[in-house]
Amino acid sequence: MTHSKLLSLALPLFLAALALSSRLALADPIDTPSGTTPGCDSKVLTAMQDKANARVAYDVASTEQVINKPDSILAMTCFNNAAGEAASQLGQMFSGDYTTPLSKIIPDSLTAFYDDFKDAKGNDTGKVDYTSAATTLGGAGSIKNCNDLQDLWTEINSEGIEPDVPYYRYSDLVNSGSPPAGTTAAGPKFTKDWTTSDGTDNDFGKVNTDIAALPKAATPTTFVADPVNTDDVCQTMTKAGITVPSPCP
Repeated sequence: MTHSKLLSLALPLFLAALALSSRLALADPIDTPSGTTPGCDSKVLTAMQDKANARVAYDVASTEQVINKPDSILAMTCFNNAAGEAASQLGQMFSGDYTTPLSKIIPDSLTAFYDDFKDAKGNDTGKVDYTSAATTLGGAGSIKNCNDLQDLWTEINSEGIEPDVPYYRYSDLVNSGSPPAGTTAAGPKFTKDWTTSDGTDNDFGKVNTDIAALPKAATPTTFVADPVNTDDVCQTMTKAGITVPSPCP
């Protein structure tokens, strides 16, 4: 076959393929029901998302219990005493004692600042003073009376790693109620976060509701009678009461 004959055959084939591709491109797309994904029920995705949220809620509660919020450096180092000492000593260098002017500034500022450390380790254990006494300017020599940092360190050394995080069971994530119960009792911070996730956010109750709403698989009304390992597919279907098409005998 000559080169010219090959070209004469190829040209019609190319034009036919081009026409077919243009026809397919202009054709209407296959319709899909609005808001659905072929082959996947949206309820399954909802259940998966809410289960993930419940798992995150457990992780957050565990983190809150195990990782302690740092204490204020000002509180641990008794800033009120240091400020009082400075006000008293600087007064000897200049025109007079600065205790009275600073007393109008320091207490209110420290009170507002210490309010952000309610969940700190030293505040929870009482080893670091966040009371009104810690916001009042100390007198001369008071800077020497500060053991908060050492007391907190001793407390941390005696405790080690926080043990108050119970392991959860699957049933704990799909049912609202009390925190997981096990060999380890839930600590106060864990319980607080778990209760918020359970009550306010309903993270655990949602999972149970989602599972109940999942589409149910059809179950056979007839069960296989006397199945044996040597049954082939056709024999198994026949024993299940299913009408088997050809090529089954």
